[in-house]
Amino acid sequence: MQEKLSELSPQLVSRQREIESLLKESGRTRESIEKQIEMLLLEEAMLAYQLEQGKRVQAECHIEFSSVIPILNKAVTGLQNLNRRDIDELRSLKSPPFPIKAMLKAVCMILNVKPILKSIPTEINKFEEDYWTPSVGPNVLGSKNIVQLLGAIDPTTMDTATMERLESLMDSPEFSFVAVERSCVAAQGLFMWVRAVRNYYYVYKMNEPYRDKMVISDL
Repeated sequence: MQEKLSELSPQLVSRQREIESLLKESGRTRESIEKQIEMLLLEEAMLAYQLEQGKRVQAECHIEFSSVIPILNKAVTGLQNLNRRDIDELRSLKSPPFPIKAMLKAVCMILNVKPILKSIPTEINKFEEDYWTPSVGPNVLGSKNIVQLLGAIDPTTMDTATMERLESLMDSPEFSFVAVERSCVAAQGLFMWVRAVRNYYYVYKMNEPYRDKMVISDL
């Protein structure tokens, strides 16, 4: 994008030279030259407008992303500070409260780890999704590479359906840092990471119209 913007200024200078060249030409009618000049001036104005719009769009995108990139980086750094003891403490909870279960459900969603369907004892042929069991299993908290797995997640690749389910989960009043931090250190770090991934995703999606304009201006 920056290279394209840099190319526009020389183009404006080139158009001015063309105008000056036309004025020095002989053998053409004044009316013909004026018409050509008018067309070149119009093209010059359009290029100037394109340059200005490109700079504005670039600035708007930079402002939006500058607010979420540091938060995501800080969350990933926080995960790297977790040790095995912190994670095992979270896994060992016998009766995890709703905020902890909800937070680990969100982690599973982002990692695309499917829940286990468990039958509901009080209802015939009724099942409920169990995210707790897979969340403490070998593919999530039980993995030796869990920190690397979480740090490698690219929020921009999340699908809409998953993010809508995640948003619905995070809308719960009980899904809050205050509720989670009472449990353990690992829960705090994971909560901040989930929140950062969610926020980055939505800033990325909201800037799609701007990114489209930048692509068009590059054509």
